[in-house]
Amino acid sequence: MYRIMIADDEGIVIDSLRVIIERSWPEHCVVESAKTGRSVIQLAERFRPDIAFMDIQMPGLNGIDAIEEIQKTNPTTQFIILSAYDKFDYAKKALSLGVMEYMMKPFNAQKINDCLERAMKKVDQERSRRASDLENKEKLKTVLPILENGFLHSILFENFRDNTEEIMKFKELLDIRQEYGYIVMIEYGDTLEDGNLTNPIGASVKAHGFYQELREITQEFFDCLTGQAVANRVILLVPCDQPEAEYGERIQIIERGRNMLNKLRRRIDAQFRIGIGTIKPMEEFPASYNEAQRAMKSTRRSVAHIKDIATINEADRDGYPEDNEKRMIALVRNGNFQGASQMAAGVTDYLFQVYSDHPDAIKNRLLELVFEAWHQLPDEKRYGKPFLESPGYYQEVTRLSNSADLQQWFLDKIKMICAEGRTDESGKNNRIINAAKAYIESNFHRDISLEEVSRTINISPYYFSRMFKEETGVTFIEYVTEERIKRARQLLEDRRLSIKEVCLESGYSDPNYFSRIFKKAEGVTPTEYREKLWG
Repeated sequence: MYRIMIADDEGIVIDSLRVIIERSWPEHCVVESAKTGRSVIQLAERFRPDIAFMDIQMPGLNGIDAIEEIQKTNPTTQFIILSAYDKFDYAKKALSLGVMEYMMKPFNAQKINDCLERAMKKVDQERSRRASDLENKEKLKTVLPILENGFLHSILFENFRDNTEEIMKFKELLDIRQEYGYIVMIEYGDTLEDGNLTNPIGASVKAHGFYQELREITQEFFDCLTGQAVANRVILLVPCDQPEAEYGERIQIIERGRNMLNKLRRRIDAQFRIGIGTIKPMEEFPASYNEAQRAMKSTRRSVAHIKDIATINEADRDGYPEDNEKRMIALVRNGNFQGASQMAAGVTDYLFQVYSDHPDAIKNRLLELVFEAWHQLPDEKRYGKPFLESPGYYQEVTRLSNSADLQQWFLDKIKMICAEGRTDESGKNNRIINAAKAYIESNFHRDISLEEVSRTINISPYYFSRMFKEETGVTFIEYVTEERIKRARQLLEDRRLSIKEVCLESGYSDPNYFSRIFKKAEGVTPTEYREKLWG
């Protein structure tokens, strides 16, 4: 449907245009009219026209002035000026406003229809662009957290020099132009007692319910990338233009952290602590990460910046086997359990020695490492296996009370991930695609989306889209369209059904759009197709 507004102070002009439009475009247009410049503006605010016929000379505001006002609230309206005055100044001003046509009175039906058809095409293009923009925004909303977490993992937990190309690609996709940044680390628990968070493992389970809200709040206060919830922590990376923060800027960062903390506590049933590292160049982001972590451990404050911490625990600074961690993750990715277990032993020995009085800290770090290892596997390897997304694993590790049991639990999980890395995936893609096709076949008569189908078969939209194209040779949209057109051809054989009924049964709500899609696929309109069938 197209909303068409007629603005002219002559009733005969309004009536003539209405008759031409309604005769030539029945059931496709809604027409409303006004006779003064002021009433036209008010009508446009309520009616929001797709196309507007505007007279130049009207009582009150003239047509040109009215167009300028209407464009403030209806920037996509296609304007056609009707005028009895062939004045260069009017035409020049109309051109500067982006008016589609400057038409002299008197006019005839053919000229009006030709002009309307061009305007409708522009309206269709604009609608298509808006629909595409919305679809892209929806996709971005789904993909963005994955990209942000991938970038954070690559830059914090993998060797920068070995990973430079991947990191640069992430920067391009996320439109990160700054070369500096700092880390904000958020920890959460049930309560805060003497500066320590209680029940961090239980809070980790709850995080699945409040993560999305936490993500929105963090990005309200910091222009940042927000990582996934790992154990009872979330990491933020805040890009910066400058290599360091002056005292006043540091105070502002801390103040934003406090305001964010207050909002998190108001909105989420948990307690939080925040540690903030210093600004570093990209290749030194891991150092800022370690600073944020030390800032939290070295004080009872709810929000702590590393620059404000007088004494830093040297045990946290030196000796931690970071190389063992990185090599273990790399070996897990290749399915090498023997090598990964050797690296894991170096990590656990250090944790049990240095943090013997802090069992929760050990459990948190082991959970983080298992989580990182699991997400090294490709999406297709993890399909249908919630693993750490299941609260059972958090509850499982909570019950363990001695170092031997914890170490065995950790090695068992690493072994499981290594085994998944070696699993033969042949045939799985076919099962996924067949399940998707079956769902499409049962639901194409209504408005279904790629996100809906991917959610039904429990796979990420990004990976499903790529897999679907690789397995079928067509995109998801192309496949759904083929199924709808196939159904339309079958329905058109039944002469008892109207074209509108065929349209609705085939999954389209707009007969005009259905006709265009059908003609693009079959070379003829639905009506012409039926005529060929029945003569």
